[in-house]
Amino acid sequence: MDTNKQKASAEELQHMLIAAFDRVRPPACDKCSVPLPKPLPPVATGGVNWWLGPLPECPHGCPSFIGWLWHQFGIRYELLEGSKAAPAPDLLFR
Repeated sequence: MDTNKQKASAEELQHMLIAAFDRVRPPACDKCSVPLPKPLPPVATGGVNWWLGPLPECPHGCPSFIGWLWHQFGIRYELLEGSKAAPAPDLLFR
């Protein structure tokens, strides 16, 4: 993993993502929430080692905002090894 990234637990990442999502959440939506980050298999240096899926369906565009936050936070944060969050399903990698 990228040694320049800050390490965080799934719970810490979720807390930061919820705070960020609350700032960009469409005013018309009060139902969507940020899921707990889940580990991804190791990738090349600089890759993201966690994901936020599956995202909810929402007519207000919340999945796009949450996906954008995943990208922004994935550049800066790495999920701590040994996270207790359930791993990403294999079907993502087929």
